[in-house]
Amino acid sequence: FGPAPTMAPKSSSVQYLQKQGLPQFIDQMITSLVNANPESPIDYLADWVDSMRPSNLSAVSVTVVSGAGVPCPSAAVTLVLDRETRRTADIASTGAPEWGETFTLPIEDINMAMLHVSLMDTEKMVVLGTGTVFLKPLPLMCHHVVMNLKLEMDGQPAGSIKLNLAASKPQEWLSLYGLSVNVIQGTGLLAADDTGFSDPYLELELGTTKRVTAYQLQTLDPVWNEEFEFAVPATTGGLPPLKINCWDKDWGKDPDFLGQCEVDLDTLKMGELRVPLSKKGRPEGTCGSLLLSFHKGQGTKSGEKLGPPKATQSAPGIPRGVYVNIVRGVDLLAADDDGLSDPYVQLRLGTECRNSLIMEKTLNPEWNERFCLPYDERSTLLSIDVWDKDEEQDYLGSCAVDCKDIMFGTKVTLDVSKDNVKHGQVELVVENAKQTDWLPLYGLNVYVVGIEGLKGQSHRLAADSYVVMQLDKQIVATDAAMLTLDPEFKFGADFKIATGKETIKFDVWDKVNPAHVILGNTSINIGDLDLQGPPLEQRLELARDGNFAGSLIVVFSPTERPINMKSVAKPLDHPEFLVEPLMAVRATVVKAKELPIMDVGGKCDAFVELQMGPVLRRTQYIPDTFEPVWKEEFLMPCIADKLQLNVWDYDDDGGPEIVGSATLPKDKLISPGGKLTKHLVKVANMGRPSGSVYVNFERLDIKDWLPLYGLGVTIVDAVHLQPGLKPYIVCSLGPYEEASTGVAESSNPEWNQRLHMQCTEGQIMNIALWDETTRSQIARAEIDLYRLPIAFKQPVERTIELRDDFAEQGEITIRFQLSDPTEVTRSQKKTKLVEETKIPETQMKVTITKANLKGLGRSNVYAQLQTGSSCEHTSTKRKTEIPMWRENLVVNWSDGEDCHISVWARGDGEEDNKLLAEANVPYFSPDDLNHTIPLQPSGEIVISAVRATCPAAVKLSVFRIKELVGSATGTVNRRDPYVQIVMGKESRNTATKFGTVNPVWSNEDFAIPCTPFVDSIEFLVYHYTSYQPLLLGTARIPLEQKGESTVQLQRQGKPAGELFIKMEHLAR
Repeated sequence: FGPAPTMAPKSSSVQYLQKQGLPQFIDQMITSLVNANPESPIDYLADWVDSMRPSNLSAVSVTVVSGAGVPCPSAAVTLVLDRETRRTADIASTGAPEWGETFTLPIEDINMAMLHVSLMDTEKMVVLGTGTVFLKPLPLMCHHVVMNLKLEMDGQPAGSIKLNLAASKPQEWLSLYGLSVNVIQGTGLLAADDTGFSDPYLELELGTTKRVTAYQLQTLDPVWNEEFEFAVPATTGGLPPLKINCWDKDWGKDPDFLGQCEVDLDTLKMGELRVPLSKKGRPEGTCGSLLLSFHKGQGTKSGEKLGPPKATQSAPGIPRGVYVNIVRGVDLLAADDDGLSDPYVQLRLGTECRNSLIMEKTLNPEWNERFCLPYDERSTLLSIDVWDKDEEQDYLGSCAVDCKDIMFGTKVTLDVSKDNVKHGQVELVVENAKQTDWLPLYGLNVYVVGIEGLKGQSHRLAADSYVVMQLDKQIVATDAAMLTLDPEFKFGADFKIATGKETIKFDVWDKVNPAHVILGNTSINIGDLDLQGPPLEQRLELARDGNFAGSLIVVFSPTERPINMKSVAKPLDHPEFLVEPLMAVRATVVKAKELPIMDVGGKCDAFVELQMGPVLRRTQYIPDTFEPVWKEEFLMPCIADKLQLNVWDYDDDGGPEIVGSATLPKDKLISPGGKLTKHLVKVANMGRPSGSVYVNFERLDIKDWLPLYGLGVTIVDAVHLQPGLKPYIVCSLGPYEEASTGVAESSNPEWNQRLHMQCTEGQIMNIALWDETTRSQIARAEIDLYRLPIAFKQPVERTIELRDDFAEQGEITIRFQLSDPTEVTRSQKKTKLVEETKIPETQMKVTITKANLKGLGRSNVYAQLQTGSSCEHTSTKRKTEIPMWRENLVVNWSDGEDCHISVWARGDGEEDNKLLAEANVPYFSPDDLNHTIPLQPSGEIVISAVRATCPAAVKLSVFRIKELVGSATGTVNRRDPYVQIVMGKESRNTATKFGTVNPVWSNEDFAIPCTPFVDSIEFLVYHYTSYQPLLLGTARIPLEQKGESTVQLQRQGKPAGELFIKMEHLAR
């Protein structure tokens, strides 16, 4: 509070503290000192003051009392503590405004808590002064602290604010945070079993929230160490007590009561508390006690709810659904030339819409139709539009009624008006709907809380359990709870309901590799659940072989919105479907070692091929080494049962020679449950070891592997569309991928048309319903592709609601299936392939030819080239003043930008690299050659530049091969050929044609992104075998070639056939 006067008499010290605004604190301190009469008053007072300071305060109560010296006609005070802000009302000020407003502010950390106070002129909306209070030193644990806080603005006094601060009472802050209760242990509990022990567990109840601990086997001193969160309602009176009942677990019969206790939250202090248990008829103190620990909760200070998620609830007595019975229309407006109409009505309640039947040639239609609509007390207006069914659908009028204003079950007559003129009447009846009728409109949310007392396998002390829920063909599984017999899942899923009388089944499995073992099952009929009120918690008994296997705790509630979905049934006897299939991997070819000699007088020019089915990836070759290092990554779709790894020796003359090969089963690429697995693969040739290859495989997420496959989207059909449409469907992913169906002639069209999407644009697919007649969009829907349980060759079907901005406009059924990954790169109607491979306009290849460094000494020299966004360097030339590089560096160099060139002497490991010379080079025409650049302080360097001129991509079509030679001897044999196209690191494979030396392909079109400065395309023709492919011939063409051409294949310098292709350039 500021330094006290030194060596001052007692009365002066008291007056000083009183001036600081703490009179009550001083009164308590003096009273305590007089009563204690200690030998060392100074030490006693220091300890007493410390005891009044907060050590673990959860909230502070701040009263803004008044102000002094406030120079404005209208003022307000703003309080800021951590992330919370409070503001007083605007008070007319004559210099000393009085507010008298109290606020409760939560404290995240008392050691860092700073209360920031600002005074504002509310007419001019300017801050007049600010001040800060550090809460930690204040003796807030006494009744209250009163202080006059001096305000300042730009270092000048700006009045003062009188504040009253105190530790907030529990009922003031518990509603902000909630309450966290840690059940630590019990001591000396009652014995309920013949063994002299009990199997105790606790039930904790606060308001309407209940929590249950696990039970502890055969003990009177159980240790739980379980923590529970409770939401505490904000009340004007006292807080409800925390009620705790202790029970003994008995299987097959009701539990035995062991005792109870209550904790008064109004007087509760945070920290540990021992509470005695009591039981009627037992002497006090003979039922044992519980050790609990209380802390502020974590859940509600930012507005989130505690406990499981709650569905939208109806208050008691308010229906979740209603029947709207359209009885008849009377004297409706005539719209046709014959003086009659073909009327139908459109009902709208909230966001839901229904259409009646069309009654032909009448002005007094008898509908007698009943519709069930979801009912929301926040949107109760029932509107009715009357239409005449024609090609242009004439409007006959409308009427509306608020469901709150009518008596359910009685007939209501409404006047139909058009342009404020009455044109007949409509009669209807509104009634409460049965649960079996309104529940299918919402769907059912099933929230699995956990299992109590799960009986695991006899040979295991715990279980890795998960729960499988099945309702008809809809199957959902929770995550596994590892190594526990009291698992907690907190997992929710939504189910489509057809009748409201279905049975939902629950199977509990133990996830034991390699098999899954059933631990128990149960079921419940949805028709037996009362879902009208708040979410309903049920404790379902699990059974295995007729014996009790634990209690499954599940919460049932209607969903907020209707759910429409279809699922493919999956067998529950063998739940392998719960293990996510391996769809694709990121393969990293790291290095190889101990490769054999493959070249005369040399070593090995090795490269690696990875092949899974028709998908093949190849590294660059590393010349003249037995231990090449690649560190190259490839994305591999896993569409075959095994992966073939081949190591080749590159040869310019006769084609590559096999070094060795190995096969890896698909299920061994990634270890069970793993993300990344490293392999040391030993390769062999004709049974002889020929080295090892280090390969890493990483499991890809769906966002990475889905574009490798692409997605076949089959538009099956649509129902309940508006009459008179000529509908078609447009599916799109982002701005570049789009595909559409043909036009149908029905309001219930059946297309069964398959569209192909590459899925390079993200996860949300937009589905739009268009009308060919009006050329307008009628309705739309979205679907999250990443949430579809799709796998290779396994279709998934979904029925999706189509909506406009106001109401449902029908449903569409779509079937999704992964495409063959070898088809993904073929041409599409629209694709972002060209945009994704776009080459920067500023990308150039700069050739560092040589440098003259005479006078700078002989050293190990390298050159570095740096632009605004690029930095590249050459190799090092040893002990020279005139280094000759002739090396190409690819950089981004734009017009108007300088390039910095520097020449360095490389250190020997103990010394740092040393700058020898440098220069700034202005931008010059990239087609100019051999620029000589003077260096500073001396020397010169010769460079040239070429801009990247290749297209963004090329489109290649492979037609056929003529007279393919089948062996090195030139004899023609029957072969199974396929063509591999290689450009840089990109490669594509055609389909395999079996038993022919004159293969013909149709629709083998490939769009291949170009790599800058890769100026040729290579064709390799292989004979397919299950062991390893046999190279039959190769050819290379320049990238600038266009149009149809015949390419001569070569093998070991001899003709091997003719390849017929067509190449087009795709612009940037």
